[in-house]
Amino acid sequence: MLISVEDFRNIVWLNPNEFTFNEMLEYYRSNKEMLNKAFGYGKSLFILNSKVKTVEDFFEENKLDIFCESLNEKLYTRFLISKKVDSVKEYSDTTIRLMKVTGIIKFKNGIVELAYKDIFKELLKNVGLKDYIFGELDDKTIDEYEGNYNSYMIDNKDNI
Repeated sequence: MLISVEDFRNIVWLNPNEFTFNEMLEYYRSNKEMLNKAFGYGKSLFILNSKVKTVEDFFEENKLDIFCESLNEKLYTRFLISKKVDSVKEYSDTTIRLMKVTGIIKFKNGIVELAYKDIFKELLKNVGLKDYIFGELDDKTIDEYEGNYNSYMIDNKDNI
C-alpha cells in the first residue's frame, strides 16, 4: 500500500480517527526501515510504545513538527537533513578508515593525533603555522586584549 503525502496529511491531520490511524501505523510498520532512514535521521520516526493505543495517545507521545499545515515543506526539509546526516555518518567512517590506513593519523578513544609528531614538527617548523592560526601576537597585544573589558574573553560569561 503506497500513500501520497496528501493522503497522509488527510489521515493524520484532517481526519485523525482510529481507522485512519491504524492504516498509518500499518503502513509505517511495514516500511519502517525506509521511512526512518528517509525522514527520521536513521532513528525511529515515531514513538510507538505500550502507551500508544489511541490517536490521542499517539499525538501526546509524538510531538512532531511534521503534523502541521506546511506538511510538504516539513517532509522535504526532514528528508534533506536526514540524507545529510546519513551521508556524514557514511563518509566519516570512510574518512577515518583512510586516515588509519595511511598510518599518519591515529585514533585513541575517539581523539585524533598525529602518529609521527617529531617528523611533522620538522616538516612544519618553517611553515609558520602558528602565525596562520593566531596572527602576529606579542606580549603587549595579548595584555591589551586580556585587559580590555570589551574583549570577547572578558565579555563572554561562559569563560568564567
